[in-house]
Amino acid sequence: LVLAVLAALLTLTSGFVRAEQWQEVSPEITEMEVLVNDITVWHGICTQIETNETNETDAVPFLSWNCSTEQLAIPALERAKEANIKVIFTAANDLEKVKVRATIASEDIEAKTESFDVFAGRTYTKELSLEIPKTTEEGTYTLYVALEGKKELDGVSKANIELEIQRLTYSIEIIDVEVYSYGTAIEAGSKMYVDVVVKNRGNYEAEDVYVNVNVKELGLSRTIYLGDLAAKDNEEEEDTKRITVTFNIPESVEEGNYVLEVKAYNARIEVTKKVSFFVKGIEEAPVVTTELVIEPDSLEKEVEKGKGTAYTFTLINKGNKPLEVSVSIKGIEGWATAEITPESFVLEPSEKETVSIYINVDENAVTGKHIFTASFSYDTEVKEYSLTANVKEPEIGFVKPDIKTTLMIVAIVLAVIIIVLLVVLLAQKPKKEEYY
Repeated sequence: LVLAVLAALLTLTSGFVRAEQWQEVSPEITEMEVLVNDITVWHGICTQIETNETNETDAVPFLSWNCSTEQLAIPALERAKEANIKVIFTAANDLEKVKVRATIASEDIEAKTESFDVFAGRTYTKELSLEIPKTTEEGTYTLYVALEGKKELDGVSKANIELEIQRLTYSIEIIDVEVYSYGTAIEAGSKMYVDVVVKNRGNYEAEDVYVNVNVKELGLSRTIYLGDLAAKDNEEEEDTKRITVTFNIPESVEEGNYVLEVKAYNARIEVTKKVSFFVKGIEEAPVVTTELVIEPDSLEKEVEKGKGTAYTFTLINKGNKPLEVSVSIKGIEGWATAEITPESFVLEPSEKETVSIYINVDENAVTGKHIFTASFSYDTEVKEYSLTANVKEPEIGFVKPDIKTTLMIVAIVLAVIIIVLLVVLLAQKPKKEEYY
């Protein structure tokens, strides 16, 4: 229990000291020291004293503890850097599930340890890291460091430490990187654009700043001179600049994710930022195959003068593209004429077509073998087949009459029979009887 609280703020000639004093009966934390970036900035201790008061039961002198804390220095922290907080403490009692927490509450900056057990009389050291955001305003803040248990701990278990947060002397930041294309996507063989925004967050002007943009996997790299970036308080000059870098993506680039690295630097400082982007590969056109299979039924046929015969071809498109096919013949002049069915057509992949070349042999054609050529043109190719017509004389012999002729012959025969019968009947007419 706290018997009395005596607070005082002292300013000593030897330096800054912020102190508090009070008394307790049974403090749980008897000593604690806080270091910021390896500098002791706060110290608290409880020492046991004997008072004139006695315990009413057994008249034993009443024991008490004088507790005091001192802030020995004001730590200065820089934005965009980590602050190392080290806490060294000693406990008077055994404690369970203790944590160390460090907080700059106004900026929502916090770090804490895992739970651990504490034994009486032992000294413990715990370290934490506080990340100071680069956007934190310069100024005075309070760092709150506390030991926390299942219940609130008495003694020197809490420290309120005044500190300063300031800008870095020299600091530049890549605040934005945008990778884009004017098409629907970044594609192999197209242009890629990279916008980079760099800002000076330091106290002094950043002179002669350069920006390098590269994609190592693709062998792409460009360095651009950005110039000087003014300090924060300079209202006449810019502390932020934007540049655009253009790259030609090679056509051979494989589709996938790539890493673009942006580096801003000068003689004093260097910062890097990486972003991932996706490149769409060029879709490979399917391999076009052209294959036309032509199967003739026969390349040589016999035919009589004045008659005809047909040569049949089966065409199959075994490629993967449609074929425009045209059929022609040559070499029949003077002895025959021809009909081609069909003469031209489109044959889709895997389709089949039957072509008939029918020749009519002239009656006065010379007997013997006549050779002529059938040509099949498609795509940029021509396939030719040499055909033979073996012309023969017409066969002499009984010629089967057609129906009309047969009917005429039958009619004539019937007429002749009728006439003969009439003649016979007339010749047998009986003679007139004579009477004497």
